[in-house]
Amino acid sequence: MVEKDYPGLIIAGRKNGYFNRYDDDIADYIAGTKPDIVFAALGAKRQEGWIHHYMDKFDKGIFIGVGGSFDVLSGQIKRAPEIWIKLQLEWLYRLIKEPHRMKRDLKVLEFMLLHVPVLKRIMKWLGFSKSKSRSTRDGIR
Repeated sequence: MVEKDYPGLIIAGRKNGYFNRYDDDIADYIAGTKPDIVFAALGAKRQEGWIHHYMDKFDKGIFIGVGGSFDVLSGQIKRAPEIWIKLQLEWLYRLIKEPHRMKRDLKVLEFMLLHVPVLKRIMKWLGFSKSKSRSTRDGIR
């Protein structure tokens, strides 16, 4: 499919995600192909760890953690119905279909609520904040 859409594309190699992520031979093989782009589809945390661990082995290239994107593109996992996508609720659809994602997705939600500036202000206004206000922290009332 991708090769048909992009005729000049060279896929230098691929490997399933079922390997010891710290197997130096695999990283050496990939680096030996001199890729311009490396897609790591190992799932959250695991792919970022692999990229961080092996990035220095490569002379050049862009590294992208793509999670389960290839599972969707290959048809292994169905994408949410169009209405869920239009309403920007695909994440909720995935959570309903794959309840084991709950713990991870809640951590992302917590991060967003506490660190995205607009959401952080709203959460602070509602009384949810992990940090003390500046006036209390500095002893100023």
